[in-house]
Amino acid sequence: MGQSEAGRMLQEAMEAVRPATDRLDEMYAQIDAEAAAARARGENIPEEAIEKARAMAKEKIMGKAETKDGKPHDNPALVRGSVAYVDFLRRGAGNDHMKKIRENTARQNELLAQNVETTKTVASVLNQKIEIVN
Repeated sequence: MGQSEAGRMLQEAMEAVRPATDRLDEMYAQIDAEAAAARARGENIPEEAIEKARAMAKEKIMGKAETKDGKPHDNPALVRGSVAYVDFLRRGAGNDHMKKIRENTARQNELLAQNVETTKTVASVLNQKIEIVN
């Protein structure tokens, strides 16, 4: 697969998922607004209920997988997967994942630096022994 073909496929995927993610954003905003209004009236709305409503909205959007003009998309699995991934990133789960990757990378860099220092120390000791033998 050539680079231009991969770019074209990525562009198609982005165009395919945009209407779905836009609609999902609208539904999330509506859920949040309704929950805020209910809380303002003094009702007890638990976060779990809001998350459940969001999950139901996401399932509804993912089940449709429509194009911009409302027709069924020819690759609904692409749309469902893309919507799920975009939602994953927007909820911050992707941020947590990236934070763990950065922490692991920092730890690996520390270990590498320790290995470099250990190697330098060993080399210094070996050089001293070579000088003594000579």
